[in-house]
Parts: sequence; C-alpha cells; structure tokens
Amino acid sequence: DPGQFSASPLPPGLGFDTITGLLSGIPLIEGTFTVTISATNAAGVDTETLALNILPAAPVISSSGTAQAVLNQSFSYTITATNNPSSFDATGLPNGLTINNQTGVISGSATVLGSFDVTLTARNAGGAGTLLLRLTVIPPEIPVIDSSDIATAVINKPFSYQITATKNPVTFAISLPPDPQL
Repeated sequence: DPGQFSASPLPPGLGFDTITGLLSGIPLIEGTFTVTISATNAAGVDTETLALNILPAAPVISSSGTAQAVLNQSFSYTITATNNPSSFDATGLPNGLTINNQTGVISGSATVLGSFDVTLTARNAGGAGTLLLRLTVIPPEIPVIDSSDIATAVINKPFSYQITATKNPVTFAISLPPDPQL
C-alpha cells in the first residue's frame, strides 16, 4: 500500500503533491503560516505542524545611479526602493556626506572634489538590494558679473552703482586704480 501525504491549509500560490509530499509553488503573500502536514500508510498516520515563514522579496533600488553635488554646498539624495526596506546603507561616501539608515536620505555638504562610487543598499527581512551610485562632487560655479561695465559720475553729485552677478555670489569687492593726482 503506497503512502500518502497531506498539508493544509496552504498559503496562496503554493500547492501540494499528496503522492510525493512535495510542497511547492510561488508564494503570493508574506507572513508566517501554520500548516498541518501528515504522512499516511497502512500502519497509520503521523501528523506534525510546519511553521512556514514566507519573507518579502528583497528590495530593488529604483533611484538614479548618478548624482552631482557642489563642493561645500547642501546636498540631498534619497534612496528609493521597492518591497518596503527596513534599513539603508551607503558605503564610499565622500567626506561631509552621511546617510540616515532609517530613511535612506544622504545629506550634508561634500568637502572634497571628485567622482565617487557609492554602494547603496536597501534591506528588508527578505534580503538586500544594491545599486552603484556614481556621485560627482564639482566645484561651485564662478559668478558672472552682469551689471553694466560703464558708469558715469559727476563731481559733487551723489553717485551709486549696483554690482549684479549670476550664481548667487556671497561677497562683492571693488578695487580702484591709484589716484592719478598722487
């Protein structure tokens, strides 16, 4: 008399072969399931309880693989990933940048120029997903003065001239030629 197996209840996506005892398939939901399994032959039945843990799929990082930061200026980059990551990591960050391991936000102000290969990781109970981020730290752009390069003043009359420039300069300076009468 050939043996026979059983398993129930089965999580969605799984099937069971009562002849071979093979539980297989593609789980459709995560969680912990209690499955009663049994083996039967002419002599009787043995029954056990199987605790079946179905983990979520590992995260897949979907953020861009390139980013650009400006030297000594505020920078922010958010790691985005599927499958509800529970933690994040970034290795190879340039000085001045850090990662919030809970939110996946890389922020700060880079203090060195160059290109950096940063390994991003997103983790959950099902595993880890990684992505190589090419982060380039560039120098700030030089301001370009866009105010007129000609000004006219009249002796003994009030005079003013406003210097304007692109790229948000933080300071202005002026140097006057030596007084020809000295």
